[in-house]
Amino acid sequence: MAVAIHWLTQRDYDLIFLDHDLCAEHYFVEIAEDGLTGYAVAAWLAENPSRHTQAKIIIHSLNFPGSDRMLALLLAAGRKAEHVPFPYLSSLF
Repeated sequence: MAVAIHWLTQRDYDLIFLDHDLCAEHYFVEIAEDGLTGYAVAAWLAENPSRHTQAKIIIHSLNFPGSDRMLALLLAAGRKAEHVPFPYLSSLF
């Protein structure tokens, strides 16, 4: 997660894929509050509106409550984001 945020500060992206559950421990809870989920990356994107302004953000997580929370945060921040569960990603291309 820290690496992802570091890369977002150092590079420019047109397309960003986010997952909610980044650790095995997250697979068994709907909403992990340990700061180590993809929500932390989504929060960084929401808090830094001048970065990656044209990037489309795809949340591909199968954790629907976590994905909904991330999507709401990003949309409220004016980001172009959508939730496409991982098995359906091929429908985008």
